[in-house]
Amino acid sequence: MSLAQSAEETKAVIAEIGRAIDEAALTPFQILVLTLIGLTIVLDGFDAQAVGLAAPLLMSEFNLTKLQLAPIFAVGLVGMTLGAALGGMVGDKWGRKTALIASAFIFGSLTLAMAVPAPFPVLLALRFLAGFGLGGALPNATALTGEFSPARYRSFAISISILCIPLGGILGGTIATTLLPMGGWRALFIAAGALPLFIAGILYIFLPESPKFLAIKHGRGPALEKIISRLKITVGVSGAGLDRGNAAAGQDDSPGFFSPVIFKKDSYALWGSFFFCLLAVYLGYNWLPAMLTGAGFSPQVASVGLISFNMGGVIGALIGAALLARFGSKILGVIALAGAIGAVIPLVHPLTPAWSSSSLMFYLGFEGGCTSGLQVVLYALAAHLYPTEARARGVGSASGLGRVGAIVSTYVGAAALSELADKGFFIVVVGCLIATSVAIYIVGNHIPGRQTSGPALKPELS
Repeated sequence: MSLAQSAEETKAVIAEIGRAIDEAALTPFQILVLTLIGLTIVLDGFDAQAVGLAAPLLMSEFNLTKLQLAPIFAVGLVGMTLGAALGGMVGDKWGRKTALIASAFIFGSLTLAMAVPAPFPVLLALRFLAGFGLGGALPNATALTGEFSPARYRSFAISISILCIPLGGILGGTIATTLLPMGGWRALFIAAGALPLFIAGILYIFLPESPKFLAIKHGRGPALEKIISRLKITVGVSGAGLDRGNAAAGQDDSPGFFSPVIFKKDSYALWGSFFFCLLAVYLGYNWLPAMLTGAGFSPQVASVGLISFNMGGVIGALIGAALLARFGSKILGVIALAGAIGAVIPLVHPLTPAWSSSSLMFYLGFEGGCTSGLQVVLYALAAHLYPTEARARGVGSASGLGRVGAIVSTYVGAAALSELADKGFFIVVVGCLIATSVAIYIVGNHIPGRQTSGPALKPELS
């Protein structure tokens, strides 16, 4: 049998697996898989915001100004940026399961190491390396979620998995209220590091590999047959002759990172939406408490404000996912515009302690929904744009470009607050969300809504 024939059989098996999963009911096995992925991303979100939660104590212990503390945010985000791209490549080459476990182990162990007494430059180095794991988890979680979900649930499932990032921030904030007064910032880092190591062990035991990845790399062998059985699906294509010896045929079809499959017009638009949306999101994560205290609110109100921002992200992602399923992914541009309009309000009516607590928290929740919540749903669009063999790399590239926006937010936020205080903060938010909306509308191959007539430009999961 020739390699060309083997490659065609591989494609046939992949297509048949996708068809069978799309048409089958959601099984308890798939719910277990999606739950494990979600728990991993919850801990990713917790770890990603751990430094922000510990920032006041870090500044006190190491006698740092805000400007001197900023590099620990920046180096972590640089690590996430590189880790997102590298994690996607690792996932496409060695498996989504392997890459996800490695990511959890990396950010867990290195965050745990940050709890050991050391000079501040050592903490910077550890945070940079931990960022590789934090960034690498997302593209592989997205790819696995998409490849285990039936088509009718896929966008919602991907949105829910990424939704776990703000849930992790809420979890971290809740844990911090207990651990920081009792054990200081090191106790928080012990929790933020030990929990991912525990979940990495659980993933190793219970998390299966993507069936489509197994078909591409190893053909229809025992590992794939076991997963097909647990999914309770029937795959009609035999794939006879697809074995490890012919796996190269599947590898030959896998595009490289710089392939036109990834570097295309829709990718550029997607990268723009990720860049500007994550700039706005991390502006909130890193600088919202400082903006609120600078506007005259107490530190306690500022902390609750960040929790409200995260809660808004959770609710906004759920609403956004439902709207996406109903109307298609163009609706995401409308959500971004709504956030931009909302960010104009403090420019007209500045934030002061005269705002009632309920009004302030509702407003911050709304902006969290239009930024953090929007970013969650953007991952569904990212997963839609790429075929199976390039999905982790495609999503990883978008996530990586988004992290560049997050890095920029560290310094843009400092400059905006220094020059224009809270007005500067919201001017940046307005600009970012308008740019996000424009980038979303430039995308040509949107996820169709239920009311869309005619065939989609391509199936959501190739």
